[in-house]
Amino acid sequence: DLGDWKIEEKKADDKDWLFAWQEHFHPKKISRHFWAAPAWEKAKPAPGEDVISIDPGLAFGSGFHDTTCMCVQYLEEAVKPGDTVFDIGTGTGILAIAAAKLGAAHVTAVDFDGVAVKQAKVNAKLNGVEDKLTIANSDLLAAIPQGQQADVVAANLVTNAVLALLPTLPPYLKKGGTLIASGIIDERIDEVRRAAAAVGFEWLGEEFRSGWYAVMMKR
Repeated sequence: DLGDWKIEEKKADDKDWLFAWQEHFHPKKISRHFWAAPAWEKAKPAPGEDVISIDPGLAFGSGFHDTTCMCVQYLEEAVKPGDTVFDIGTGTGILAIAAAKLGAAHVTAVDFDGVAVKQAKVNAKLNGVEDKLTIANSDLLAAIPQGQQADVVAANLVTNAVLALLPTLPPYLKKGGTLIASGIIDERIDEVRRAAAAVGFEWLGEEFRSGWYAVMMKR
């Protein structure tokens, strides 16, 4: 019994969303090496730490969600200087920017949402890594030319999208390359294990926070 209740409607302006971001988004350390910080506020990193500056605009991704933080931590383990990295579902570009700052020679970052693609380009320039990034609108791997292969693929998606990506990914990932996948809801982790094994991925590790898994695998 819900008791007495009523529904109210309000037409929201996009600018309301922008102000909501600004109210709740402040610098925060998200991994061993990185801070995420809004473009309008200074972070205070310790020596040896770096800052990913983000102007989220109307796109999704402050860098604070557990799935993103876990991916960044795995990128710190996986990315080596000179690597080629694909970031599938880049959002505001946080993982792509982190990979570039970790020494990747080139990062291809894609997202299905055109608003996210536009904002990822803004953030790449904001962080001074635009020369290392190619950012495009794409449904998963669709915009990446066949024959291109990455040393590391990061995919911070949702479970269904991870499951859709896995069988198509091997031709785009070098033998011995690393896949970092996140956004996997806890009760579906075994589905991802089976799908990964079916296409020859070796399970290297997993992290679990607040009901979400991030995993690292090797082709």
